[in-house]
Amino acid sequence: MYKLNLILTMLVLIICSIACFFIISLLSFSDLDPCWSQSTSDFFIYNLFGISGAWVSDILLSAFGITAFIIPMLLFFGSYLIYKQKKNLVLLIFLFIKVINWYIFFYNYILYINCS
Repeated sequence: MYKLNLILTMLVLIICSIACFFIISLLSFSDLDPCWSQSTSDFFIYNLFGISGAWVSDILLSAFGITAFIIPMLLFFGSYLIYKQKKNLVLLIFLFIKVINWYIFFYNYILYINCS
């Protein structure tokens, strides 16, 4: 039981760290950074996490647009659920996957409506 609590706590910390990385990278996004969608001759990187933050924020914003800011919130919410409900972990994982599936479904639906 102690090992399970330790593993779940580590999982929550890792997910929260990834969510913080995503949010800070998205907030410090700059069009002037050399990243996936554009190349520049400027060697100065404006993103707070450097080149990795510039790439992650550019890919997220290119793929999801402004709704990319929802992804870190979903990660925080999922880690909170894991932390609070350690006994029902299988149900929580299923719920988390279901929320992500609905998010992707609605995002694709909005893209379909806007493109047609």
